[in-house]
Amino acid sequence: MIKHFFLKIMVFLLLLSSANSFGQWNLTGNSNATNTSVLGTTNGIPLSLVTKNAKRLVIDTLGNIGIGTSSPINILTVKGAGSTPASSWVSAGAPLFVGFGETAIGNADYILSMAGSSANARPVFIGRKGRGTLAAPAVVANNDFLMSFLSSGYDGATFQNPAGIDFYVDGVPSAGNVPARISFVTGSSSATRLERLKIGSTGNISFNNTQLYVQQSNGAIGMGTSAPNASALVDMTSSNKGMLTPRMTKAQRLAISSPAVGLLLYQTDDVSGFYIYNNGWKTIRAIDSVNVFLGYRSGDAISNTYGNTAVGNNSLQYLSTGTNNTATGYQALNATTVGFENAAFGAGALAINDSGNYNSAFGNISMPNNRTGNYNSSVGYYSLFQQNGNNNSALGFSAGDYTNGSSEGTFLGTLTQAGDNLSNITAVGYGATVTSSNAVRIGNTSVTSIGGQVGWSNFSDGRFKKNVKENVPGLEFITKLRPVTYNLDVSGIDNAFEATKGNSIIHAKPQPSANDIKAKEAKEKIIYSGFIAQEVEKTAKELNYDFSGVDVPKNKNDFYGLRYSEFVIPLVKSVQELNKMNNEKDETIQSQNKRITDLEDRLTKLESLLTSNKVLNNTSGENINLTSATLEQNVPNPPVNNNTKISYNIPVGSNNAELVVTDVNGKRVKEIKLNNTGKGYLNINTSGLSAGTYSYTLYVNGRMIETKKMIVSAN
Repeated sequence: MIKHFFLKIMVFLLLLSSANSFGQWNLTGNSNATNTSVLGTTNGIPLSLVTKNAKRLVIDTLGNIGIGTSSPINILTVKGAGSTPASSWVSAGAPLFVGFGETAIGNADYILSMAGSSANARPVFIGRKGRGTLAAPAVVANNDFLMSFLSSGYDGATFQNPAGIDFYVDGVPSAGNVPARISFVTGSSSATRLERLKIGSTGNISFNNTQLYVQQSNGAIGMGTSAPNASALVDMTSSNKGMLTPRMTKAQRLAISSPAVGLLLYQTDDVSGFYIYNNGWKTIRAIDSVNVFLGYRSGDAISNTYGNTAVGNNSLQYLSTGTNNTATGYQALNATTVGFENAAFGAGALAINDSGNYNSAFGNISMPNNRTGNYNSSVGYYSLFQQNGNNNSALGFSAGDYTNGSSEGTFLGTLTQAGDNLSNITAVGYGATVTSSNAVRIGNTSVTSIGGQVGWSNFSDGRFKKNVKENVPGLEFITKLRPVTYNLDVSGIDNAFEATKGNSIIHAKPQPSANDIKAKEAKEKIIYSGFIAQEVEKTAKELNYDFSGVDVPKNKNDFYGLRYSEFVIPLVKSVQELNKMNNEKDETIQSQNKRITDLEDRLTKLESLLTSNKVLNNTSGENINLTSATLEQNVPNPPVNNNTKISYNIPVGSNNAELVVTDVNGKRVKEIKLNNTGKGYLNINTSGLSAGTYSYTLYVNGRMIETKKMIVSAN
């Protein structure tokens, strides 16, 4: 049909070329044609070209050209053999070209043919797309259609377009670059057709909207994803489907010739489950509805059990009826038979646990020797290594690994330890060691300070104290104690701690770090103040005093200790006893002072009788009136910083004056000569005087003038 179409066009053009400027055309040629020469009609009649008295080509009054039809429906309509097409054959819109053909058999061909010697010569069908106008095209945009091929079929009422090939812009165009993709769509109509195959501009291929995706850059295949993981050759993504491997019998598996390393399949009989080839067939164990086992001989012995998960060679290997166990790692929970609710993560974790329940071990060789212990938790390499007790918790490398048979233990820190068969124990900090039950130890022998922002609070609620007695000895106990200074034998303590571990150590002991050694050496040089626990214990026993400040060893491996805060109680008692004694002395002193005052008053009166007018003769024979002699109270009283001031007045003409200070017993403790007459003062230093009440008296010419009291307090 195409060949006929182009033949008719050629004939038409020849006829046009033969027209002359006068409207007369010569079939053999016209030499008088001009730019204004035309061929056609000037009224409303279509122009027809006829051969053998039959219309072959028609140009209607709208300029539409029909070949093989006198009723063109668009710019160019070509019709081959057959009846007049129904209106349903015509697509909506304004197509540039429409061709029709009708034949009982064969094809309606549109053929482009050419011949050429160049390798690049070929027939080319080009669909060009640009935005803007024909006169001024504009750049296309991402996802613009470039062209399409559509197939269409008649459904009895109308034509449907169920399949096609679409060409799109696939990215942002730039100068010399218009990325494009090809989309193949199929369906039953234009409304239902979907993209089945997409080839992107970079070469990535997607089938059925990434049900299968091939990445051009590395050949990776994605199933259910358009972004296969960079580390995977095949990446499958789904939320409701899985991967089904080949299934076969044991005989079929063994019949595989030269299996490749890594070959995977599922065996349906005998010991069913996944098998992988790696220098021999290895089982990955069956996956039933209630247990999961993955690894060589993992779950080999299961019988009537459920809820178990094991990943790793020989994990849960001997499990028979135990339930709800989880094991991850080589030989994790290997020996467990009937134990339940255990979790082991790490090679050898809970390896020989047989009937222990509710245990959790995290870390290689964590709690490997527990057989029957329950409710234990360990985190860290070698943690709770020897433990076979109950209700223990350990966190840190080798935490609690030497202790065996202990219960209710808490071990927080690397190498925290305890003796065997203890209970209710806590060790906190690197190398902290507990040697007796019901004990808490914080820090190792290198620690030199433990503290916080507030003081330690002891539980002390009177509502819960029974048999309360006031029988604490005070001075009698305190005065018999021997305060000492000493250096601590840190190495000796460490060696004693090591002895408590016995023969339970079956793995290499970590060597102390350089910092640890340096800290121990520095601590051994510190001079401490304190008591000897054994001496305090002996003193308390001599007084029949059950003193809680002595922490007595609970077993042959335990140590003596002192609770220094407990010494506050007998010290308080001592202060109370001293206070009582001081009060009694004060009462005695007050009584004695009163007697002294009375005596002084009597003495004053006696002196007044002897010297009725207080007038004496000095050595020159002059009369001196002593009534002007005065003595003031010392200021301040008591003295401050051992200093006080005493003011006085000595009559003019006196030749012998002194100030005498006496204690409560009347003993002179200070005698001060006063060489100047008139008003004056003394600064008295009391640093050499003991605390107490003193009297100071002014004497002039051998006569007592006045006495005052001075109180000296302890500094």
